[in-house]
Amino acid sequence: MLFKTPNTQHCAVDLIKLYDKNLNPPELQRFLSSFRQTNLIDHDSLLTPSDSNHITDLCGVYPLPLDVFSTSNRLLFYFISTHYAELTDDEQNEMSDFVGTFWRKGFYAEYEFSSSLTKLDFVSQIKTHQYVSGTECDQTIKSFGQGHGQIQSPNWPHLYKPQTSCTTYLLGLDDRFTLENVEIEFEQFDVDCQLASLVIYNASRIYDYQLRSRSSSSLNTQQKSILFSNYYQQDLDFKHNLTFCGHFKPEGRFVSKNALLKIVFLPNDYSSEKTLPSLNRGGKFQAKYKFVKSYHQVSADGYDSINPNICNLSYYQTRSTSGKFEPPRSSENDYFSNSNCTFNFYPFNETARLLIWFDYFNIADENYVQCLSDNLTYTYRSSLSSSTHSIYPYIYCGYRNFPPPFLTSRTTEEFRVHFRSNDDLETGLGFDGRYLFLNRTNRLFSSQCPTPFDSVVFVNETEHPTGNISSNGYPENLICEWSYKTSEAFRFHLRLNLLQMEGSKTKDPPQGCQSSVLKILSEGKTEELCGTQETVPYTLTNSNWFTIQFISLNRQTKETLNGFHLTWTIVQLKFNSTHCSSSNDDYLDCTKPSNSTVGSKFCIHKSLICDGFAHCEPLSSNDELGSNCLESSSSKSRSKLFVFIRQHYILISVIFLLLLIILSISLILIFLIIKSKQQHRQTDILPKEKKRNKSTTNICLNNNNDDDDDDDNQDLMGTSMMEQTVTTV
Repeated sequence: MLFKTPNTQHCAVDLIKLYDKNLNPPELQRFLSSFRQTNLIDHDSLLTPSDSNHITDLCGVYPLPLDVFSTSNRLLFYFISTHYAELTDDEQNEMSDFVGTFWRKGFYAEYEFSSSLTKLDFVSQIKTHQYVSGTECDQTIKSFGQGHGQIQSPNWPHLYKPQTSCTTYLLGLDDRFTLENVEIEFEQFDVDCQLASLVIYNASRIYDYQLRSRSSSSLNTQQKSILFSNYYQQDLDFKHNLTFCGHFKPEGRFVSKNALLKIVFLPNDYSSEKTLPSLNRGGKFQAKYKFVKSYHQVSADGYDSINPNICNLSYYQTRSTSGKFEPPRSSENDYFSNSNCTFNFYPFNETARLLIWFDYFNIADENYVQCLSDNLTYTYRSSLSSSTHSIYPYIYCGYRNFPPPFLTSRTTEEFRVHFRSNDDLETGLGFDGRYLFLNRTNRLFSSQCPTPFDSVVFVNETEHPTGNISSNGYPENLICEWSYKTSEAFRFHLRLNLLQMEGSKTKDPPQGCQSSVLKILSEGKTEELCGTQETVPYTLTNSNWFTIQFISLNRQTKETLNGFHLTWTIVQLKFNSTHCSSSNDDYLDCTKPSNSTVGSKFCIHKSLICDGFAHCEPLSSNDELGSNCLESSSSKSRSKLFVFIRQHYILISVIFLLLLIILSISLILIFLIIKSKQQHRQTDILPKEKKRNKSTTNICLNNNNDDDDDDDNQDLMGTSMMEQTVTTV
């Protein structure tokens, strides 16, 4: 009772001072000396030095019964009464707060000399175990970084005596560096239910819990059982108290809600003297305790089962598709100094994406770029390289310098958020993060733009050498992703023409990109953009692909903004050569001025010359010069014809085949006509032969008929030759 309600109030009028083992304590003498001189109490002078035998000061009203015990044959009870009229102004104002007339009712107490009280030998003599002065057998166990120990019943190792009442207070660390919870587990337990009971306050019972692992995980069965087995998985249901008695030890473990855990050994009827003869002797109990860092206050699907003191939290799509994550905090609501906490996120399969963003962000660090003291970083593991984790190139810190919303890539199997803080006193409130596992049917994806689940678009370097990407304004609650790829020998040159979004990464101090972000991803390059852009940035990819992510969540302002507009151009790098590496006639050299400091040289397709857009910038404006426009006018027409043929080669092929078929049909018809004429001539020759046979006397006629036959034969020969020609064709 004394420990539960310690006397921290200022006893301005009357008080009782209690001392143990000493009938003339120095502290009381200093108090009385000050009281006699001024009839007022100099309370500041009584603060130091303190008397170890001083139990407490009593004043005001206390719940009854209020028991006070001595540890020896001496107990000093000193009652002091002052004159109300002689109080200071502050003390009188304090007393005026009482409603009604102030009555000095005094006190009534009973005392008893006893030689059968509980021995205090069971209270350990080490500094972490301390006897609470004035109690029968109460004790406090403080962490002091010790970590673990044992709790025994009164009179241990012997049986406790009936009507014994003892309380144990276990106090973990509670400051801005560390917040601890208390965990106990019983080893022996024998408490007769007719005699007493054991009550645990501010705690919840938890059991060892073996988590089921998902079938899609790449871990084997043994790895899963080690990684996912954790008793913190169960939701902690804190009750007012947990009461136990009997001859079997309470199963499971008990964890406190905060840094305090109270265990009370309580008789059933403390004031009753009707104790059964068989209950003249009680039992005993023993429990082990340990102080653990308070990481289970952070909601997670799984904790590190091997070392619960490590802040290693896991979140699985198979168990929850959305939720919050935050760093463990101290009692002052700041995050801990010298922290090392990892949040692991596991999408269900390759068809799922992870989106994380932050409602609040406050990580102390004056260097917003390097973030040397406290920071937040990302790593991820891809299905293409499952054995290693890649490091995301950005690091985050600062006050309200929000990290942008983050959407994992197509091949991400595991994503990690790492929080680090150093050991100095400069901390912040940490962050409030949110996570959401997405599939293709989520409302954040729309038909008005490509989604992260769409296929990569392949573009030909000659047919489609340039293109545009735009957000079409500044929509809200939308995720778009464009992915392009071209031939191996070519690169993409990107130009950001417009950027009007919320946030800022250039202001001092920066605001970050809390609600929206434009990400440009390519081989070895990642750019995060938000806010407004005054200069036109250019990006030359290191490979033949790039991805644009546009994420716009709940807007923070109603300012009129236009989103972004980007132009991409397929280019050919020159490297060390003086000309474009291939097809010089088809490509224009974007030669940069001699005094230019712009990076790699490149070439563009000649179809882009004089199209009203300077594709060679920032190297030069060669593609829009008048001389190049005149020079390329003829070649452009040829190029257009060639491009037209390439684009419509299927149609041209079909037309050519149709012409061949028509020609073949025409030749066949001609052949049939000729054949018909030949047959007609043969029918005319037969009557002539009959006439020759009947006219045998007319030689002239015969001669003439011979001539006619010769003519007919010639005609037949000519027809035969024509037929052969047609057949040959």
